[in-house]
Amino acid sequence: MNRRLHIDGALCKSSRISLAMENEGYVPFDLVIQPTTMLTFSGMFEQEIPVPIKVLPTAVTFENINQAEGLISIDGFVRMTFTMIPSRFENSSYGCGSITDGRSKLTVKITNFIVVDNIQKGVAVNVVGTVDATNGILCITCNNMNAITLRDNTPAMSDADLAQGGKPLKRLAPVG
Repeated sequence: MNRRLHIDGALCKSSRISLAMENEGYVPFDLVIQPTTMLTFSGMFEQEIPVPIKVLPTAVTFENINQAEGLISIDGFVRMTFTMIPSRFENSSYGCGSITDGRSKLTVKITNFIVVDNIQKGVAVNVVGTVDATNGILCITCNNMNAITLRDNTPAMSDADLAQGGKPLKRLAPVG
């Protein structure tokens, strides 16, 4: 497979193939190899490895996240610290916490959770993840704790302001 061959002395005859085979890239002819046919190996084909497409997150705010889909990035403040949630699967770790802007809150679920000590209540963070809406309530799902980064040079939010930001965000009903 993926070899370059020079075939000398073979017969070629037309054949019928199914539409499914044609769609898979088969060609409608047969090579008949005879005792006098010479095959010469002339190297391998270099397979093209597709370059993975890096999907950049869409920057959203608490005001417009209810319209967002797919991978997003949002700035907020840690309202509830990220803690491990017991899982029924032995080899998995799951975490949960929330962020706020001082008015609304978003639950953040982390699939491969590892405790990170420097992300405390009130600190400014940026969260990259996908938007989910379970029962209409918005949440963000992250692959791991690397998706939650501290925003340097942004002062922490006070406990009083954190307490104000408890209104869960809901998905807007589709128009149409």
